[in-house]
Amino acid sequence: MLILWTGSFLFFNTPGAFSELFPQGGHTSSAISLERRQEARNATGALHQKLRAWGVSVEVQDLLKEYGSFGSSLLVPIPSAGASLSSRTLVLACSLADPEGKDLLTLLLYQIHQGNIRPGVSLLIAFLGEEEPLSLDQASATLFDPPPPYRGLQALLDRFEDPEAVSLIYLSFSPLSTQLTLQYGSSGALASSQLLAAVFHSLKKAGLLSTLPTPYTILYKLGLITGDPRMGLMAEAGIDGLLIELPIELPGRGGTASEFPTAEETHAPLPAQNGHSALETALGPVTTSRGLSFFKELLENPSWSYLQRDQHYSLFPTFQGTWYILPEKQTVHILLVLLFALFCFVGSYSIIYRQSLLVQWIVFIRRSWVLLLYYLVFAVLCWGSSFFISLWNFNSPYPPALLKILLATAVSLGLFSFFSGVHVPRRAEFYGHGAFFFLFVISLVAVSLDVSFFLPILWFFLWVFLASVWKHPVLNGLALIMAPLQFGRILYTTYTLQETTLAHHLLSPGLGENILLALFVFPLLLLLKRLILLSYPPKRYSLACRFPLELALPLAILAMTGILSFSPGMVSLPFLPYPGVPGAMHGLPNRSEPGLLPAGESTNREELAGVESDQARETQPARGIDGTGTIQYRSGPVSSTILQTRLTTITFFDEKTLSLSVTCTGTPTLISILLEARSPAGERLEIYSSPVPVTFMNTHTARFVLGPLPSNPLVLDITVPENLKGRFIIRALGEQTGEEKEVLF
Repeated sequence: MLILWTGSFLFFNTPGAFSELFPQGGHTSSAISLERRQEARNATGALHQKLRAWGVSVEVQDLLKEYGSFGSSLLVPIPSAGASLSSRTLVLACSLADPEGKDLLTLLLYQIHQGNIRPGVSLLIAFLGEEEPLSLDQASATLFDPPPPYRGLQALLDRFEDPEAVSLIYLSFSPLSTQLTLQYGSSGALASSQLLAAVFHSLKKAGLLSTLPTPYTILYKLGLITGDPRMGLMAEAGIDGLLIELPIELPGRGGTASEFPTAEETHAPLPAQNGHSALETALGPVTTSRGLSFFKELLENPSWSYLQRDQHYSLFPTFQGTWYILPEKQTVHILLVLLFALFCFVGSYSIIYRQSLLVQWIVFIRRSWVLLLYYLVFAVLCWGSSFFISLWNFNSPYPPALLKILLATAVSLGLFSFFSGVHVPRRAEFYGHGAFFFLFVISLVAVSLDVSFFLPILWFFLWVFLASVWKHPVLNGLALIMAPLQFGRILYTTYTLQETTLAHHLLSPGLGENILLALFVFPLLLLLKRLILLSYPPKRYSLACRFPLELALPLAILAMTGILSFSPGMVSLPFLPYPGVPGAMHGLPNRSEPGLLPAGESTNREELAGVESDQARETQPARGIDGTGTIQYRSGPVSSTILQTRLTTITFFDEKTLSLSVTCTGTPTLISILLEARSPAGERLEIYSSPVPVTFMNTHTARFVLGPLPSNPLVLDITVPENLKGRFIIRALGEQTGEEKEVLF
């Protein structure tokens, strides 16, 4: 008994006695939890006391009892006498950790309480607790699985039994934002066009400027953009939701969010001053009129809440700086009008040129096997290019994806030249008709999936149609250049949003991905062959003269491929930097809040690696790239490469083992390994086995807890699902230099 009592006393009361068994646990975790609980209690208690002083009924919703937390959310239901049974309930939510958002909704509550705003829809105002995600240090300090982020929002969504009768608007102030941004989608889901149109209209009435992460709704529907994790939670719950990210100073507004009254100021009575309350005097007339007119217009004109949801819409920018929403019904009308115009054109053309057109279509039908052969060859070359490019570990998947398309196109042009002996009358018209036919098939497939998919293809369809009709080489070349611009913008949008799903699909060696890729690129390849024939007709140039001309472009692309193959690091030159590394271009401000990790990602690479020194943030070392594609953070004399990686994959049935070997030739002070991956179905990242602890930062990102001094060389063997695709991000920090490598799998 004495031995048991002594052991128990040492285990629970000796600081650091068992730290090697339970790293960063015990007292550290308790201190962090107590601090967070106390902050949540103070914010919730102050706001609760203020609302009760106004005579507002408040519902307190406790959170995370299973984790031992005492966090809570405050819910204020506001019924409306004018609301119909068929209308939806509007929920306005913000985090208690967001002082600007909390003050904004508090001001709205006060205006409703005073009768200045009369909602025509049932309203629920929610102040959510436990919304902030745990930092890396807090997540690694707990002995158990950390609670998921946005617990207050998840608890709020769980209380609704009928998701179809609820619309939710989440307000989030961020000092990193410079514009009012509307996050309207997540992977596979969109906010309804009715809610989005009502918000657009209210913002315009209030004189507030807004922007969108991307106007391409097709990217959300196909799961190529994950969106904000809070939008993902709303989509999983089946609730029509919208996230409004606001900067500290709203564009077009005459005040700042810091001018909203604090909790201490609103405890006192609110006397009138020159016709305005003390709240309005503190805000200023311009801020009051513009800040509250948005909510006033949205709440007092709830016609949008009676309409059925429409998620099959498209967005177009207008000249006034706003957005035009094209709903599903109008999209169908436009599609029918275009089909009618197309049939009228083909019919009139057939009547006028019936003799030549009949001959051309007979030739096209008889020689259609040539197009099918060309397409199969091109699809096989796309599949083979994936294996060719996968021999090197590139820093970013975007340049290899473009290189794969160029490589397959170059080899295809070279191989197609050997089929010139096949007699095809009017070969240029034959290629033009073939490009139009393939694009027509693409359009039918897109419309069968979603009617709104046709509009992004409309630009492509128009220029391919013109290229198949025009016979002048200059006009044909212009149409060939203009046709893929829309898809280039879509690819660049995913790049600026730091989304690699589309690039990984383009690089995928899967049969389905390559067949679909070949189906989209093949019309452009046929138009390129048509341009060559129009520029160098067979009657004026013999085959011996045209053969080098037709191979000029393939040889140039093959030469560029060879150069990049011997120096893979060149694909990360500054002309196309990867947004995930320091010094790279960012198309949009980061979605994160200060000190937090939305979707598990950090706004700073030093924070992501666990480095919290002020010197690392003040120096902001420059970025350099050596010959191996290694990214170095230079703040002093640069030594030779200290980080070497190697990845091997073993597949067994529906599982595969990834063996990552990391060797440092120097003496790094810290090594960090992250895994970013997702399955084709977009499911949550699963790791079946790992030799070290794993911290899941979000649904598709995991961090391996290596400890302060991992072994060198470090071998990491993990087992994951066979269809998982992604990359490892390895970082090594030394006293003066730091290096990073990304390994794709």
